Amino acid sequence: DKFLTNDVTFGFACINADQRKRSKMCEDYQVMFACPSDFCQVTGCKTRWFDFDNPDGNGDFERLSQLQSDFPDEICSEPLGIEAVTVSGTPALQTKNVFQVYDATHGFACVNSEQRQQPCEDYKVRYTCPPQFCAHKPGPMAG
Repeated sequence: DKFLTNDVTFGFACINADQRKRSKMCEDYQVMFACPSDFCQVTGCKTRWFDFDNPDGNGDFERLSQLQSDFPDEICSEPLGIEAVTVSGTPALQTKNVFQVYDATHGFACVNSEQRQQPCEDYKVRYTCPPQFCAHKPGPMAG
């Protein structure tokens, strides 16, 4: 396939119309970004798991703003990271679902209408918070 872009600044794009044979379509690609090892060593602590929504209806929405509103003392205002797994423990990225949102700023969203093979699974999320947030919190937060 011929790629429009394939770099760390602009990401990845394959345009069907740009392929040499007009009948040829781009393959279905997945992109993985690699970060420096010190980037992945975020210091902080993890919250408990939150499973606020279920996947029936439009999908499974575990949005940060909603969780902060419902559990104001349990999630820091600016999380450093997010982790999502199915309620049975499978990491989100190992499922066949496609995610509309999966970041520490907005939270997590899996929309049923955006899935190709199967509806969204039921997910739970937890956040990594700065050490100063967790220092005064009793309970399940661990560094």
